[in-house]
Amino acid sequence: MIKVSVIIPAYNLQNYIEKSLNSAINQSLQEIEILVINDGSKDSTLDIINNIASKCDRVRVIDKKNQGVSKARNTGIKEARGEYILFLDGDDWLHIDALKLLYNKAKEDDLDMVAYDFILAYENGVLINSNDMDFGNISGEEYLGLAMESKVSVALWSKLIRRDLFESYNIQCPEDIAFGEDMATTMMLSIYAKRVGKLNKNLYYYLQRSTSVTKTASTKILDVEKAVTLVEGVILENNKYDTLKDKYKLMRFLHLYYFNVVTSNILGEAHKTLYNIWNNYKDEEVYNNKFYKEFISKANSNSRMRLRLYNISYGLGSSYVTIINKVKAFRR
Repeated sequence: MIKVSVIIPAYNLQNYIEKSLNSAINQSLQEIEILVINDGSKDSTLDIINNIASKCDRVRVIDKKNQGVSKARNTGIKEARGEYILFLDGDDWLHIDALKLLYNKAKEDDLDMVAYDFILAYENGVLINSNDMDFGNISGEEYLGLAMESKVSVALWSKLIRRDLFESYNIQCPEDIAFGEDMATTMMLSIYAKRVGKLNKNLYYYLQRSTSVTKTASTKILDVEKAVTLVEGVILENNKYDTLKDKYKLMRFLHLYYFNVVTSNILGEAHKTLYNIWNNYKDEEVYNNKFYKEFISKANSNSRMRLRLYNISYGLGSSYVTIINKVKAFRR
């Protein structure tokens, strides 16, 4: 029996994919399959994974044209045969006991999803533990609430997921969303999950690359509105909007405005457009939201200053960020 299917999307990762793939092959849990989806790489990524696969019968390589990470993940989901699925980005890697610990936790507590902590791995070799809040075994709706409050990671790779959850409810990663797709997929899964648990161990190494879309100016960031709208549609469809309304409004504020405008140091046309998108909602109700007040009370003074300035005007907020960026550049 295949206990876990590891799905690895790979696009132009010739400098990283070997380490990532080997971290899956060398897992202490051996009853696994590894699906590497080559998403139309133009470098030597495909040659590297084919060479490794020729020496390990647990590795399957699926070569396809470039259609984005969500399509690659959906291809993996369709081909997977494991009881559970874990997504591994092709430039990241796993702790050697990750799958064994996660699978045992899932089976012992009969969980649809197992969340876990991870490690931020910087290109200069620095490693920093990133720990979400601790929680016991809870319902999917409770986990969704925590995700909406940004108390837990919405990264799709930060959890082990029962494969049947995708199949039974026809859940797919949204292929028309290039930014915010993990958030949307995680929240869809949470709606239908019966039980979610947490393993308080740092099991995943998340490489912090300077070329990441979150660290460079890109119009892809505008897709976050699609992700937020998709989540709203799912909770409406499942008659959860009334009970989750305040948390959803906080989530919309955080992802449309706070994370990607207010606290972002990346200015540009896409940044300004997202600012205008948030203002078009004109949702003053969120500022009286108890979940909003709790979140902002824990924000640092710099973030609160940014929020006050952007709430007055885009010019004030962006000027403040420009000064901060210049000071940081000078200190380097």
